[in-house]
Amino acid sequence: MVTADDLTSFKLDQTHVATHNAISDVTDALISSLGWNKDEVKLSHIDTTDSKFGQTLVYEFDIEIGDKVIPLRLSEEVQVWKYLEELPAWGDEPLAIKTVPATLGEPHSQVLSAILAPFQLSGPVELWIQDAEQVRLAVPNDVEAGVLKKVLLADGAVVTVEGAREISLARPLQLPLPLPGISNDGGLAASLMALADRLRYASRVEEKPLLSLKIVGPTSLIASSAKDSDTSRNKLKVKRLSPGSIELVSRQQQDRGLIEPVEKSPVLSGVQEPWLWPLPSLNGSDSRLINLEKLVLGAMGPSAYKKGSFKLLRAKVSAATFVRVEFQLEKKLSDTSFPPEVWPEWRTKPSVQRLQFEVLAKIEGQKLLPVSVQAVQPYMNVETVTWRAANGNVSHSKVPRIFLPPSSMTLNPNWEGMLD
Repeated sequence: MVTADDLTSFKLDQTHVATHNAISDVTDALISSLGWNKDEVKLSHIDTTDSKFGQTLVYEFDIEIGDKVIPLRLSEEVQVWKYLEELPAWGDEPLAIKTVPATLGEPHSQVLSAILAPFQLSGPVELWIQDAEQVRLAVPNDVEAGVLKKVLLADGAVVTVEGAREISLARPLQLPLPLPGISNDGGLAASLMALADRLRYASRVEEKPLLSLKIVGPTSLIASSAKDSDTSRNKLKVKRLSPGSIELVSRQQQDRGLIEPVEKSPVLSGVQEPWLWPLPSLNGSDSRLINLEKLVLGAMGPSAYKKGSFKLLRAKVSAATFVRVEFQLEKKLSDTSFPPEVWPEWRTKPSVQRLQFEVLAKIEGQKLLPVSVQAVQPYMNVETVTWRAANGNVSHSKVPRIFLPPSSMTLNPNWEGMLD
């Protein structure tokens, strides 16, 4: 427990400062929303010993239709909450949000840093690498490419990205309406998949990637084989374009000499396992993709089925770490806080009321950004009351005596003795 009074004398590290600042902001918001007097409420405790953390994915989209921008914010439920003390290389700090040197090969590159699971990307697509001093490039053997800032994936080239913290749209996309494909209840996100296939076809025809993605913090790019293709023939060739910029070309596609017409939409051609370009690992029947399509169609309304266009201003998927911290507020009480009809004379009146809350905060660098706060039911002490306080000054001899009949197994009961 860290008391608010001790905060001035206690030597705080970056974590304590971040936690205290976040909860102070939450406290001010609570006092304002509840209409309390700020002078009568103070932050008494911040409990970091039982704090928990969990990691999940956050999805952010901004869609522009006409002059209206529709923001969509989604996050998956945290499946596993762990105590912060369970973190490796914990040390003595009760809450370790600080980072350790992030060099390749170290067992713990960053404490509490969430990363995306490895995912595949299929060309043609343009990749911008952010916050990665040295990215391992394997095609299939390791290639010395120096510091990478830009990677072009040509048509047919597929790579697996490892260690990334987020992936987002580097520049807005103008997309046509109405949405192609027919959404149905058959377990496929038909509209989104057909739209992605149309964009892929346009990129192949123009021989330049229309889709530009920004990847933050990847540790490696590993050549992968496209689905339903021969791995041995799908090796990639590295072309250096400029310092920090390369292009990965599929040898299989290069041997063909010409770009073949794009296959029909996987939704309409009856392919057993259709996938969403440029993400081969994202199956068309994925529940997240289906739910996203329903959300987009619901947000766009009738405009989704009318001729025109819309702009995808922002699309971002990031790995996030959330922390749950409990804290306590003390509110001063006056005599008017105790109605006489519900508060007996004999009962001692407390001078303060202690309220428990739990804040859910997202870790952003060295900061904690509060997301939500809820009241926590405190532990209730069992109160004992004396006989006199509960029943008044009554003699024990005047209390009515209650007799129960003896058990049926009792032999020769002495009723006279019991009634004496």
